[in-house]
Amino acid sequence: MNNIEGFILAGGASRRMGRDKAQLRLKNKTFIEHAANALYKITGGKISIVGNLPFENLQVNLSSDETCELPVLPDIQTKNSRASLVGLYSALAQAKEKWSVVLACDLPFVTGDLLERLVSFVSEKDFDAVVPLQRDGRPQPLCAFYKCAVCLPKIEEILRGEDWSLQNLLRRINTRFVEFSEISDLPNSEHFFLNINTPEDFEAAWKIKEGMKDEG
Repeated sequence: MNNIEGFILAGGASRRMGRDKAQLRLKNKTFIEHAANALYKITGGKISIVGNLPFENLQVNLSSDETCELPVLPDIQTKNSRASLVGLYSALAQAKEKWSVVLACDLPFVTGDLLERLVSFVSEKDFDAVVPLQRDGRPQPLCAFYKCAVCLPKIEEILRGEDWSLQNLLRRINTRFVEFSEISDLPNSEHFFLNINTPEDFEAAWKIKEGMKDEG
């Protein structure tokens, strides 16, 4: 599909990690570079970073030994800038394509294989979002596809209320939840949704990465 734009969400405060997660390096790539590599094929390189970072562009390395420069878009300021919904809102509000795929930078094991599988459900029916479910059945809305024209007004409605949860959004739109069994055949699927929040998580991620052969 050529009407998809990718956004790497890098606006978290990283309080539990104690340093900027976006620039953490796992093996030979930063978290942002892992996300950019996963997004590159399905977006045709239409990728932006969303977050209040101290630069306007960032050069990233791709698996093919190419480099590309990604624009950095600011988070849109709201009364609760820490809410994950704000990152999604900031991405969709600045999107130019019909569909946006968002990927939180602290999910470094998400692969291009996974995103290619998820995008196959985008045109399946008239869905407003495609969201994978983790092995435990919980949705992962920060590795998902959103139809901008439908989802952006719904988010603006939510921001006028009190419940800013991503679950609130998913209840208001026609969401295609992708069961874990529909993606579990992909290489390293057991690690896709490992969220890196603490130094202990980061140490565990290094051990996992060292034991992986297929990047996917």
